[in-house]
Amino acid sequence: MNSRFVLCLASMTFAAAAALSASQTTNTSHPAKKSPLSVSVSTNPIPLSVFEIPRSPEEGRDPFFPASDRFRRVSSTNSTTTPKVPAIELVYNGLSGTADHRLAIINGRTLAEGEETELVLPTGRVKIRCIEIKGETVIVEAFGERRELRLGAGK
Repeated sequence: MNSRFVLCLASMTFAAAAALSASQTTNTSHPAKKSPLSVSVSTNPIPLSVFEIPRSPEEGRDPFFPASDRFRRVSSTNSTTTPKVPAIELVYNGLSGTADHRLAIINGRTLAEGEETELVLPTGRVKIRCIEIKGETVIVEAFGERRELRLGAGK
């Protein structure tokens, strides 16, 4: 078929449906009769689920693992202990750059003052920041702790 014919036929069909709908809504002879196109939607409130962890067997139990007592175990957390900083091995391999712009080579990565990088070590990934380059020594920060590294001290 011709595309103009299809477009004309579609627009006439749409106009006829709109006229039929308008005539049904303006028809006042049957006020109680509803249009088949109108739909009323009622909304019910959605109930909220509340989950409480039982503290004793009398309060309840885990339905999936009824013999489990993992919720009732007392955790032994001591708030006075400080978290241990993992031991990481940082080696100051060398110094490069100009006298105005020094660069430190730490564990094979080149860093300028204030620059941050992530190293992959056997203990995991470590984010370090170069604080100051003094020549024979460099000050770096890892895990919020500052360290002073000496050139060639890790060999």
